[in-house]
Amino acid sequence: MYYIRNSVHLLSYIRPAMKEEDLRLVLRATLYNMSRLLRSDGGFSRELAHSPSAPNVAQVKNGASYPGMPKPVHLSEGLVEGDMNAATQALLIRSLCYAMADETPPKLVQRADEFYDGMMERRTLFMLHPTIATPMEWARAACDSLMSVYLPEELPPASRWHYHQGVFLCGMEMLWEAERDERYDAYIKRYVDRLVDDHGNFDFARDELDAIQAGLLLFRLDERNGGSKYRAAADKLRYLFHTLNRTSEGGFWHKDKYAYNMWLDGLYMGGVFALKYAKQYGDTGLRDMALHQERLMRRYMRDERTGLLYHAWDESRRMPWADRETGCSPEFWGRSLGWYGLALAQFLDELPEEHAGRNELASSLADFAEALARYQDAESGLWYQVVDKGYLADNWLETSCTCLFVYTLAKAYKFGLVGEACLNAAKRGYEGLTRVLQFDEKGRFILPDICIGTSAGDYENYVTRPTSQNDLHGVGAFVMASVEMQALLG
Repeated sequence: MYYIRNSVHLLSYIRPAMKEEDLRLVLRATLYNMSRLLRSDGGFSRELAHSPSAPNVAQVKNGASYPGMPKPVHLSEGLVEGDMNAATQALLIRSLCYAMADETPPKLVQRADEFYDGMMERRTLFMLHPTIATPMEWARAACDSLMSVYLPEELPPASRWHYHQGVFLCGMEMLWEAERDERYDAYIKRYVDRLVDDHGNFDFARDELDAIQAGLLLFRLDERNGGSKYRAAADKLRYLFHTLNRTSEGGFWHKDKYAYNMWLDGLYMGGVFALKYAKQYGDTGLRDMALHQERLMRRYMRDERTGLLYHAWDESRRMPWADRETGCSPEFWGRSLGWYGLALAQFLDELPEEHAGRNELASSLADFAEALARYQDAESGLWYQVVDKGYLADNWLETSCTCLFVYTLAKAYKFGLVGEACLNAAKRGYEGLTRVLQFDEKGRFILPDICIGTSAGDYENYVTRPTSQNDLHGVGAFVMASVEMQALLG
């Protein structure tokens, strides 16, 4: 395949100096060679000895086994790289053929069309969408794809006030703030309005921090639309802080059913709302309350050796996963660390410059960002489901945590807290994400390899969790990362 790739790239540069008959001969030979590399499944082999059907390189986990493959796939062996190369060559060949259509034999143009159309039908690689060139365009593709599938009230779990929808729509709100496309504002507003009535009444869980997160959507709606309903709904969520159970030092239980448990997830689910509420409505005592939650997590859940934080902490030591001395769960789970990083960054967005706790928080974010960068997978740019154990064969690269880490690193750099090493880690992480993106048969965005919702547990608990495509956890985090990377890259 590299003979085709190199020759076509060369032709695209020297065409003006070539005789038309020479160009036709080379293109005819190139298309013939592509036909020899065509597999029965419609993809392309890299070598003349046809490789069996296999996933594209962007979807393959190095060293894994796949049905029909003669042995575990190693990306350097060329078994699955043909599709990636052929996709770009089909586009270039078609362009060259049409550029000289008056002199080109019709069959040559037809053959180029067949290759091009076949690649476009499969849409398995992002490079088949040459119009998507910037992080902001990726954010738009992600939002538009989900909007084409779901009405706002149909976002899963349908017709519920839930943080899954909240995370996705918060990402969409960031996109709206950057581009002011009113389609996104209307979509967010419809989600809220279908659940919150004119008096601010709505159905939500009263016993968990997760129920608060979607309340982040209320502040801008209140500011833009006025009335009383959005403020009334926000007040209901704010007063959960009075009724949620707490540890002996005032840390919120993540849920009532997890007695005396603090989870990293909760800092984002409730803490960012508290700071936004304080900023918009003047309830300044919420700031110290939110910072107290972060300090407790750092005190009891941070591991000094790695700089990472354990997923959960049980003050009572009763959970089966709780270490009898520390109370911590045993692993560093990716997405929980992502929620923590997202919270730290957005806390800094909301805290006044003069607040006494700001410097301590900034130092925490800087240390945490440096720790994340140390555990990035060098080959893919992604991070593992269990962040510090990428060396174990059953561990796997997970996309939602990668999105959140990219966002965290980008924000830490933007705040001036970390240097070029963390910026480069953010760039590698984002590039790694674009390599694994897929498109369905209708050309809609797909983010794969997203861990479904997960409770605290041991190593096996995390690595055996099912994955999904376009889970709102992941797509929302991807949109946030995209918008933030666009702000950095310009």
